[in-house]
Amino acid sequence: RDVLGSRGLGDVYKRQGECTTYIAKSDGYYNLEVWGAQGGNYNTTYVGGLGGYSKGIVHLTKGTTLYVCVGGQPQTVTTTKTAVPGGFNGGGNGFNRDYNSTYTYGQAGGGATDIRIGQNSLYARVIVAGGGSGSNNRTSGYAGGGTSGISGQSGYAGTQTSAGSGGSFGQGGSATTSGNNYKYGASGGGGFYGGGAGTSYSDSTNYDKYSGGGSGYVYTSSTASSYPSGCLLNSTYYLTASSTTEGINTGHGKAIITYIGKEIPLDTSGANAPVLASNMIPVYYDCLLYTSP
Repeated sequence: RDVLGSRGLGDVYKRQGECTTYIAKSDGYYNLEVWGAQGGNYNTTYVGGLGGYSKGIVHLTKGTTLYVCVGGQPQTVTTTKTAVPGGFNGGGNGFNRDYNSTYTYGQAGGGATDIRIGQNSLYARVIVAGGGSGSNNRTSGYAGGGTSGISGQSGYAGTQTSAGSGGSFGQGGSATTSGNNYKYGASGGGGFYGGGAGTSYSDSTNYDKYSGGGSGYVYTSSTASSYPSGCLLNSTYYLTASSTTEGINTGHGKAIITYIGKEIPLDTSGANAPVLASNMIPVYYDCLLYTSP
């Protein structure tokens, strides 16, 4: 881990396109928060879809290994006839095309941010914040996160049980590189299930809005069935006080892990939210100085 400095409450870690391990130091409850990355911006007018936010509390035993995978926002690329690399952790690739001197600059999707327990696998993700889809030079991208990302066309958002068109489990769809039509959209955001991107083509169709954000996810007794076959988690890791929301985060993703204690001190307002006392020190993970792998 590369420690960049302190924010007064915890360490800030540099991400270089890989997941970081966190070892539980004590038995007890941990508050998990994750923010997905924004999709790629074309400019300040047409911007990538915002990343989502998810939170929840999990009980861990001392020595349990967590893998923290922080999504990256893709860099803006305006070179013609060029693929645009997706953001780390599932952002789909964009594509810039040139047809008869008419251009589409389809930017890449933002990566999801997630926390995995025990194994560095998509099938061990206990919490996910979806990434936003990329923009192009005619429209902004669509938000990721929540139980379903946002899309400009039906069937292109990641949901709890399926990916958007062209996407897959944990991976946003990549923009097609085929065909002559310049009116193609950008790519999908990463997520529990990735957002979609236009993979079919027709020279008579405008595909500008054919992309979507990836979905968020929180692992609970009621959502465990959303996992496809092969889930590596069990009921020990069900989250409480959990939620997932779309369209919250700009820029790169980030994650915060806070040790609460042996018990969960709750507020008295009826919100069932954890009270994080001054001696509960969060550990921050973010994507500062992120570069695409």
